[in-house]
Amino acid sequence: MPALALAPAPALTVALTAALAVAVAVLGSGCTSPRMDFGRRRAARRADASVSQVDYEVNLQLLGGRRHRLAHRVEGRDVRLLLPQNPVKLVKGAWVFAVLPAGRTWRRVCWRSAQITAITPTGATLITEEKRTFDSVPPGMIVPQQRGPVKPGQVVRVHSGRRLPFGRVTAVRPGTVSVSTPWLGRIRVVQARPWEVLPIRDGLFPASPVIYRSRSTHRIGTLLTPEKKHRWVLGAEGVVLRLPWEWVTPLPISRKYTTGDRVRAALPVGLRLASITRVLDQHVLYEVSWSPTRRSLVPFSQLAPP
Repeated sequence: MPALALAPAPALTVALTAALAVAVAVLGSGCTSPRMDFGRRRAARRADASVSQVDYEVNLQLLGGRRHRLAHRVEGRDVRLLLPQNPVKLVKGAWVFAVLPAGRTWRRVCWRSAQITAITPTGATLITEEKRTFDSVPPGMIVPQQRGPVKPGQVVRVHSGRRLPFGRVTAVRPGTVSVSTPWLGRIRVVQARPWEVLPIRDGLFPASPVIYRSRSTHRIGTLLTPEKKHRWVLGAEGVVLRLPWEWVTPLPISRKYTTGDRVRAALPVGLRLASITRVLDQHVLYEVSWSPTRRSLVPFSQLAPP
């Protein structure tokens, strides 16, 4: 029996050709459907590209003993006009440590090193090393450089890239401070100038680490400025939070742990109870374990007492 070949009907061929011609004409003219225009969304993402779309996850134990992860998105806002007017001594030309935008807006911020170029009634004008200028930065977002020499072993924040990581001073020479900091799961030594290093003390001081409560978990952030019944904290998500006084406690960052110590480590799901399995490079980086097969490297600034 001969094979049958099915040929498209002439009317169907003409219809398909006409539809294809219309589509090519629309694309060639530069017109797109409103549903397919993602330009604004992409621009919004680029504005805060340094922050993940999902800020953190919370483990929920439901019926049957199973655990489920629930993603949370923390929305940021510009809080410059909401901060309390705590007095801060600022001097034109001085280098300071300030909370500045991580992207194009003030919704997501991070600690940066900057120089004061002007002081106005609404705040200070700051310029970063890469020549980014920010106007009307309130004093509550600025920490002046502390006078006095730093010593080996002291905990500091160092101007090294973004976010001013915590580190420990390893050596002090004329005009140079060597700081050991964690970096991408490893340890590197940063050579900084004296005004690029901010000494950090245990307690509730601006730019110092704190433990704060967020929804059903606890996280590690840094103190921004205090208020009568609240504390302003820069959260782990890059968002400034106004929290009740009792929700924020200091993190003893100068504390050194040894192998076998129990700690609370800042892991993807809040603070998790773990054990120290290794101490790396003079207590700058720790290896922690929370199960027989789960281990991770955690910076010393992301560990809290149990």
